[in-house]
Amino acid sequence: MLGQYSQTKWVFTNSDSNHGRRVLHALNLEGIFEGIIDVRDIAPYCKPMPEAFSIALRKAGQLEPQSCALIDDTLQISIQPMIFGFFTVLVGADEGDNGCSGYVSSLASLPNVLPVNAKKVRFSQ
Repeated sequence: MLGQYSQTKWVFTNSDSNHGRRVLHALNLEGIFEGIIDVRDIAPYCKPMPEAFSIALRKAGQLEPQSCALIDDTLQISIQPMIFGFFTVLVGADEGDNGCSGYVSSLASLPNVLPVNAKKVRFSQ
């Protein structure tokens, strides 16, 4: 499903890139993402600190957060990108009216809240 999105996609993780690559391999998602922005790239910060998102945007070559989406399974991680202006999608447990742009119970439902042909999406997890 993620391969249907033509936009540039990045993994943004609080773990290291080696772990990120292992997870991508295990999920058969290799080759879908432009790269991995890991905890070493954003040190001494980490998600959900605002500085971490600023650094990640620069590393992804994207200076306009309003042109970006963040897809995460943790509301706490999604709050700062909402403040920055990201389109945010919460995956998993329904948190009710949480301020996110959308909610899906699983990634398979992502096109229901974030159309595959959306022009402004450039950043995801």
